[in-house]
Amino acid sequence: MEKTISMCWEIWKDRNTVRNEGVSRSGNTLARSSVAIVEEFRGAKERVLLSGPERHVRWLPPEPPRYKMNVDAAIFKDLRAMGAGMVLRDSQGLVLAAMSKRVPANLEALEAEAKAMEVAVQFAGEAGFREVYFETDSSTLKNILSGISEAPASIETITDNILAHLDNFHFVSFCHVKREGNRPAHILAQHAKYVGDFVVWLEETPNLIEDACSQDIACNDSEVL
Repeated sequence: MEKTISMCWEIWKDRNTVRNEGVSRSGNTLARSSVAIVEEFRGAKERVLLSGPERHVRWLPPEPPRYKMNVDAAIFKDLRAMGAGMVLRDSQGLVLAAMSKRVPANLEALEAEAKAMEVAVQFAGEAGFREVYFETDSSTLKNILSGISEAPASIETITDNILAHLDNFHFVSFCHVKREGNRPAHILAQHAKYVGDFVVWLEETPNLIEDACSQDIACNDSEVL
């Protein structure tokens, strides 16, 4: 419909130009101008939508007695390495386990996200947590691990390892959250650049994510009130 209207507009303008002793444009020129108008209109519409009120994306606590582990990855091209960050919290938002790990591997984005999840699943299982939501800001990885889509060959071995570790759990669910709701894990993934191998925190909140975790809890408390 947009293309039809814009083409009619261009033809009408061209006829007015000829009526006023101007030069008529070719059919190809009219078509290109029509397409440009549609693209400009669509771009303007997208800008209006993007400039609208932002919705706050927040971390949601799990239902007790289950836990939620947020996972993220960072890529360090200069080091030919990646970072994995993960934070496991209970229904009150308390940090029970966290890790910042550097992996010496030159990986692309999806591969890094999958590797971080592999580390997280293994870590949660070894720490003794048996009912866990694993949350990532990669919707692609979430869909693969949930069985919605197939894994590409580049991460098939990693995802197979993840699924093999699920036997250690009584309950597992893979969830997606936008990056704004995954900040503590993102911070720990970035921090891995300065870690020799890995750092683990058990039953304590790492200093560098205290503010981010507090904001998560504050957002949930304010909604209840």
